[in-house]
Formats: sequence, structure tokens, C-alpha cells
Amino acid sequence: MALNLRSKQVSILGKMLTLGQSGVEDFSDQWKVLVYDNDCRDIISPLMNVGALRDKGVTLHMLLHSDREPVPDAPAVYFVRPTESNIKRIAADCKKKLYRAVYINFSTRIDRSLLEIFAQELVASDSVGTVVSIMDQYLDMISLEPSLFSLNMKNSFELLNAKGVTEQSMKSYMTRLANGLLSAVRVMGALPIIRAPTNGAAEMLAQEL
Repeated sequence: MALNLRSKQVSILGKMLTLGQSGVEDFSDQWKVLVYDNDCRDIISPLMNVGALRDKGVTLHMLLHSDREPVPDAPAVYFVRPTESNIKRIAADCKKKLYRAVYINFSTRIDRSLLEIFAQELVASDSVGTVVSIMDQYLDMISLEPSLFSLNMKNSFELLNAKGVTEQSMKSYMTRLANGLLSAVRVMGALPIIRAPTNGAAEMLAQEL
């Protein structure tokens, strides 16, 4: 049977939206809010339309950095990239008690330093109890077809080949690229064989991955 990246990613997203790996949720959590950033909206959009989201109990879906009204009786599922601006906005939501409970899902691995910042923000506002779970989902890719995916990294050719690219910007790019490929590996559920020529960007990426 051929590997179907698209269906596998849809399945993982479905489990994320049902608030647990079992796919069974408490009746009181049947209806929920989905909050995402621009990158994660791009991940979900080709895979789940409004009807599919509603089947998972999502009645509202909104961008993280937009003005949102409180929905204090419903839980919220956050699906965002692990950035400082994102976690600070989530912490601000928790402080305002916009939602009854918060389930946080990062599209890829979150650094310990960012988790510490998030914890400090929650403690300062006495809103730790609002957060039910924090998960690294490793879904930082867009499945366009059963065997085709994109990492949605704009201007990648220019960044890799432009003059004057700094080592720091190259390393940051490679980390993002490696995280995206790791997400593809995770969705496939198979360990890859990594081969790369030495002394170049390919070797740097292979080592990062």
C-alpha cells in the first residue's frame, strides 16, 4: 500500500483537535475554539475545510494575533509555531481568561528557554491552571498531495544563494528546514537514511536533521 502523507497528517490533526490521542473527549468539550498563527493556518487549510473542522467540534477558528472576543465556556486548541511573540500572546489570553481551558500544540519542537518564559508569564498572572496540556506536534509541513509536501519557506533559493548571507541566518534557516523535514519523517512514521555530500549546505542540513 502506497504511503499517503496527506491522510496521515489529517489523522494526526484530527487527534489534536479531539483533545487527546484516544479520539474520545468529554461531552462538555465537544465544542471548541481553534486558534492558529498564519503558518499553522497554511498547514490546516489544504487538509481540513470548515465542515471537517466542525466535525471535530471546532465552531470558531481565528488567528492568534487578532482581536478575539472571550468564549469563557469553551476550551481552546492553539496550533502555533514556537516563537516568543506567540507564547507571550497565549500567556496574555490565559491572563484574560478568554477560554475555559487551553490546549497548546506547537507545530515543531519548542526550546526550553521559550518554555521557561511561558511559565514565568503564567505564574506572574496566576493563570497556570488554565493550561491543560502542551504538545510538540511535529507538523511543520504542508501536505499538498498524498506524496507531495511543502515546507512553505519563502525566498529559500535567494536565501541560500545570495551574497553576504551571514552564518547566523544560514544556521537559522537550516534549523527551520530540518524541523520541517523532521515533521515529514514523523508523519510518515519511518526512520530515514540520510546521505549528503560533504562541505556544503547539504552536509549542514544533514547534521542538523
